[in-house]
Amino acid sequence: MTVKFDMRLVLANSSSLRQIVDNMLLFPGTSYVLNYTDLKNNYRFYKKEDVKNYIVLASYRDYNYSKTFDDYTLDWNMTPFSKRDIDRNKLLWHNNSRIFFMFEEMKASTLRKRN
Repeated sequence: MTVKFDMRLVLANSSSLRQIVDNMLLFPGTSYVLNYTDLKNNYRFYKKEDVKNYIVLASYRDYNYSKTFDDYTLDWNMTPFSKRDIDRNKLLWHNNSRIFFMFEEMKASTLRKRN
């Protein structure tokens, strides 16, 4: 399930990681996560900081841009995090120019096959 959200409103109305994940449904915007169900069902198995950074980086992507250009990654130049931060996060990986999101890669490849 793709969920579009407004990170500013999500953070302003959340005091815990669980609330952040839950509130993504309540505050629509142009940022997105492709596979919200996997994120919601599995976030508690990862470090809180990794999950928060995953959601923050997802908020830097625009859904309409991603759909138009069939690109569900994030350009490396858009991240406020260091390469070290990305390397240490088990939910993210990169190829030195694009950042990939763990819970979204299977969903993105399925979307590409449909188009």
